[in-house]
Amino acid sequence: MQKKIEDRIKHLNLVLRSIRNVNQIITKEKDRDRLLKGACDNLTQTRGYYNAWIALLDENRDLVTTAESGLGKDVLPMVDWLKGGTLTDCGQKALRQAGVVVTKDPLSACTDCPLSAQYSGRGAMTIRLEHEGKIYGIVSASIPKDFLSDEEEQSLFQEVAMDIAFALHSVELEEEHKRAEEKLKEYSEHLEEIVEERTRELKDAQEELIRKEKLALLGQLAGSVSHELRNPFGVISNAIYYLKTVLPNADETTKEYLEIISAEVRNSNKIVSGLLDISCTQPAERKKIVVSELVDQALEKQPPPEGIKVTTKIPSGLPPVFIDPLQISQVLVNLITNAYQAMAKGGTLNIKARSGKDKVSLSITDTGCGISKENMKKLFEPLFTTRAKGIGLGLSVSKNLVEVNGGSIEVESPSTALGTGKGGKGSTFTVILPTKEVHS
Repeated sequence: MQKKIEDRIKHLNLVLRSIRNVNQIITKEKDRDRLLKGACDNLTQTRGYYNAWIALLDENRDLVTTAESGLGKDVLPMVDWLKGGTLTDCGQKALRQAGVVVTKDPLSACTDCPLSAQYSGRGAMTIRLEHEGKIYGIVSASIPKDFLSDEEEQSLFQEVAMDIAFALHSVELEEEHKRAEEKLKEYSEHLEEIVEERTRELKDAQEELIRKEKLALLGQLAGSVSHELRNPFGVISNAIYYLKTVLPNADETTKEYLEIISAEVRNSNKIVSGLLDISCTQPAERKKIVVSELVDQALEKQPPPEGIKVTTKIPSGLPPVFIDPLQISQVLVNLITNAYQAMAKGGTLNIKARSGKDKVSLSITDTGCGISKENMKKLFEPLFTTRAKGIGLGLSVSKNLVEVNGGSIEVESPSTALGTGKGGKGSTFTVILPTKEVHS
């Protein structure tokens, strides 16, 4: 009798040590699989239990994972059982009822159980892993038969099960917290993208508004100044015509200066015309026209200077565009002229066209000096120019005319796209024109 009491006390001490070790694992281990394996190992390594195994189940009672200690490969047939949806008798009882399920002689009581041979001369205790009403699975362990009926033994085993279930609950909360953090981070990054996009849109809208305000102010000034300059230029032109008429035999120097005056008056009139284009863009008188015809007309007005080669690639099957031919012709002449001027040392001008959904894109590419990153944003601002001659109205007027016709204009310079900020690889201006009526 004294020997049994001593054995019982020794066993309970071992179980208590197991519980202590399991609690230490629970407080440190955040990985679910290592937690389960560590719990099983501690239940057996202290020699409190012969073997132990845990089966985690989902809400449909399907197997999630297993852990064991003291069984080795002998546990594999039971794992196959669980994967196939079959649970041991003790496991089924544990899921149906609270408390410890005691099996005094598994070898004879559970003949079909894959683990029954491992319980020869031993008893088994099985209990469900439950915390706050949620069942995570079951834990089972084998112990000496003499200790099966001991209430304190069962109480300690139940405490182990509660601790493991609480640990699983904590791991679950940690995983949910991590998922929430990841979603929050993802949302934060997405929100930053949205804010950046909206900020960019607002900035673009603000820049467009400023550009139009500048155009409006410039237009008011240009309208009044241009009309005032027309009369003096007309008088000067008439005076030159008169002098040429009355001085047919004038010396070469006089004739040269008269020509200089005439040329400067023509240049001044061109500037005045540009100012008037800014101040009063006429409504578009649209009609259907073939793109190749537009390009031919523009090249006829602005033929290439010496040293520049022009190539065109315009498919014959392109749909006609619905625009004002005079206005778009002016745009093309401006862009072609700019391309020529960008190739002061010669080069090639490539004109291509392609169709899209209800639109045709017409691109004009030069092999000139390119456009720097700093100047790219200012290209369409009125009065911006990088040339010694000119007042920077051509591109601004071109943008207005294209938009009046329901289209748009884009620019790309390879050096800028690469982020070098330097010119040297040419530029491409693309005019996108509608093939159907578009209200601007």
